[in-house]
Amino acid sequence: MTAGWSALADAQLVLAGFALLLAAQQASVWHWEGPRSSARLMVFTSLATAAVFALNDAVLQSLGAPAAADRFLFGRSAALALLGLLTLPLAGAVTGWPPPRWLLLALLTVSFTRLALWPGTDLISRHRLHDGVPAYGPLMAPTGLAIIVLVFGYLCVSIGRGPSDRERILLTVGLVMSLMLAVFTVVSGAPLAAEVMSGYVPFPALVAIAAMLWTRQLNAFRTVRRLADRQRALAGLGSFALAADLQAVSEAADRALADVDRRGPGDPEDREFVAAVGSVVAAARGQHRANEELRRRATTDELTGLANRPMLLDLINRALNDEAAGSTVAVALCDIDRFRSVNNVHGHPAGDEVLRELARRLTALARRCDVVGRFGGDEFVVVCTDANVSHDVEELGHRLSAAFERPIVTEHVDASVTASIGIVTATSGCGPTDADTLLRDADTAMYDAKARGGGVIGQFHDGLRSAVVYRADLERRLIGAVDRGEIVVHYQPILRLPDRRIVGFEALARWQQGEEMLPPDQWIPIAESTALIHEIGEHVLVQAVKQLEVWLAQGHDISMSVNVSPRQLSSRRFPAVVRRCLSTGVPAARIALEVTESLAVDEHAAGILSDLRRAGVRIALDDFGTGYSALAAVSRLPIDILKVDRAITRRSHERDGQAVLAAVLAIATSLQLRTVAEGVETAEQEATLAELGCELVQGFLYSRPVDAASAGSLLPVTVR
Repeated sequence: MTAGWSALADAQLVLAGFALLLAAQQASVWHWEGPRSSARLMVFTSLATAAVFALNDAVLQSLGAPAAADRFLFGRSAALALLGLLTLPLAGAVTGWPPPRWLLLALLTVSFTRLALWPGTDLISRHRLHDGVPAYGPLMAPTGLAIIVLVFGYLCVSIGRGPSDRERILLTVGLVMSLMLAVFTVVSGAPLAAEVMSGYVPFPALVAIAAMLWTRQLNAFRTVRRLADRQRALAGLGSFALAADLQAVSEAADRALADVDRRGPGDPEDREFVAAVGSVVAAARGQHRANEELRRRATTDELTGLANRPMLLDLINRALNDEAAGSTVAVALCDIDRFRSVNNVHGHPAGDEVLRELARRLTALARRCDVVGRFGGDEFVVVCTDANVSHDVEELGHRLSAAFERPIVTEHVDASVTASIGIVTATSGCGPTDADTLLRDADTAMYDAKARGGGVIGQFHDGLRSAVVYRADLERRLIGAVDRGEIVVHYQPILRLPDRRIVGFEALARWQQGEEMLPPDQWIPIAESTALIHEIGEHVLVQAVKQLEVWLAQGHDISMSVNVSPRQLSSRRFPAVVRRCLSTGVPAARIALEVTESLAVDEHAAGILSDLRRAGVRIALDDFGTGYSALAAVSRLPIDILKVDRAITRRSHERDGQAVLAAVLAIATSLQLRTVAEGVETAEQEATLAELGCELVQGFLYSRPVDAASAGSLLPVTVR
C-alpha cells in the first residue's frame, strides 16, 4: 500500500475518535432531554460509525494476513449493516417522516443475508487475498448496492418531506457525497482504493445529519434560555404588577420586548410572549386602577365625593403635628336639622340629592386652606389647616351657614333646611390635642347649637365640656332608675273650661333623686336618645292606667293622657303593653296617647296608632301649631284631640296670637276634634280661650303636676 493510501487509511482512526466524541456529546444531550430524545439514535449511530472507521483501518492493516483480514472484513460488514439500520430511524427522527416497516424489513433481510452467507460460502467473500487485496464473491456487489439503494433512496425521499430549506441543502450535500463514495466503492476498478474508501462512505451523510442535529439542539438551547429569560422577565413584571407600579412595569416590559423587536414578531413563540407581556401590563394597569379605586373609596365619601372620616382624621392629626407650631386648626361640624323628615317626606333618593347639593355648596364656599368632608348621615365637617391664616371662627360659621340658607331645589325635591354648627379650634404643636378630641369637642358644640333650637352656630368652650360630663353622669344614673323606684308619675289636671270641672289628667314622668326632683328637660332628652325611654315610657303608662283604675273605681268620670315617644312607637312591644293595660278592665276610651307631629311622616308609627285607635284608645296630637308639618300631621295621623301648644296660648293676649288660636279651633271644629289648650297661666288667657270657644284647658293656673295623692284631692268628693 502506497504512503498516500496508508495515510488516508490511518486518518480513519482520527475520524473514529471524532465519532466517539460525537457519541459522548450526544449522550449528554440524551441525558438532558430525557428518554424520548432523538440524541439516543445519534449516540448509537456515532458508535457504529466509529466501529466502521476502526474496523476499516484494521482491515487495511491486516492485508498481509488473510485470516485476520477476513475477520475484520466480516466485522466491518456487520458495522456497516448496523449503521445502515440505525440511519433509517435517525433520519426519520430528523425529518419527521419515520421509515416504512417494509423498508426496515428489506434492509434487515439483505443485511442478515450478507452476514449469514459470509462465513460458510464464497458468495459474499472468497476468504482469500488476490494481489494483496480481499477477493469478493458474486453477491457482494449486488447486496451492497441493494443496501445503498434502500438507505440512500429513503434519505433522498425523506429530505423533501421534513427539513427546512437550509437543512435540506445540508443533507443533500452530505448524501450526494456519501452516495458518490458508495458508488465508487462498488464500481471502482481499483480494489485497494475501494477498500480504503469503504470506511468513508457514511461519513459525509453522518456529518450532515450531525450538523443539522447540532443546529437544532443549539436552537433548542437558545429557545430554552430565551424562555427562561422570558419567564424571569414575566416574573419580574408580575412583581411590579402586584405592586401596581406602572412606571416600573412599563420599563420592564420595554426591556423584555427589546429582543423581540430585534428579531421581529414572526415566531409564534415571540407572538405568545408579546401577548403574555401585554396581558401582564394590562393586569398591572387594572391592578393600578383597582388600587386607585380602593384608595379613593378608603378616603372619599361615596355619595358626595368629599373626604371621609379616616381621611379627615389623618388630615387633622397631620395639621396638629405640623412642625410650624402655632398655626391654627379649626374644625366645624355641621349637622342638618330634622333631616330625617326630608327623607321621610320626599324619599331617600331626594335626600341624597340634598346631600350632594349641600356638598357642592360647601365646596364652593371653602377657601384654599379648607377641606370639606362628610362623616356619613347628615353630618359635614370642614377643616381649616392653613398655618399662614388666622381663622376667624365667627366668619367661618357665617360662611358655612350661607351654604344652608338658600332653599334646595332639585329635580325631585324642593326643601329648606337649616344646620346646627359646632366649631372648635386648636393650635398645632401645643398640648396633646388630637383629631378625635377636636371632633368630640366640635360634636359637643354642635349638640349645644341643636339644643338651642338648631340653625345656630355653637363654639366649644370649657363649660360645654362640663355639660357633657354632667349629661354622661345623668345617663349613667338614669340606668336602673325605674327598678330603684326613682321614676314617679305626677298628674296635671285637664279641665272643662265653662265650669272648670276636671275631666282628666295628663300623666308626666318625674325623676326623684333623693330630695331633689330633676327637671324633665334635663333627662327626658337623654332617655329619648337611648333605649331607656322604652322602660320609662312603659312604666309611666302602666302606673297611670293603674291610677286611673283607682279613680274610676271611686266613681270619678275622668280620662288619662300619657305621652308616647316616637321611639316607643318604633318598638314592636309597645302595642302589646297597651293591650296588657286594657286587659285590667279600664275602658279604652278613657286612655289618650299623646304623640307629636313628627310621626306624621312615619308610616309604621301611623299604622300602630290606627290599630290602637280601632281598639278604642284615643289619640291626641301634642304641641300642635309649632312645627312646620302640623297640618300634615292632622291629615295623616288618626287623631281625636288637638292639644294647642303653650307657645300659642302664651300669645293669646296679642291680636296675632288670637288669630292663630281662632284658626286652630276652627280646624279642630271642622275635623270634629276636641281641643285642649296647654300652658294656661293667667286669667286673661283663660278669658280669651273661653271667648274663642276652646273646650278644654290645662296649666299652672289650675295646678302644677302633682303626685297621685295630691291629684286625687283635686277631684270632687263622690257620694257612694
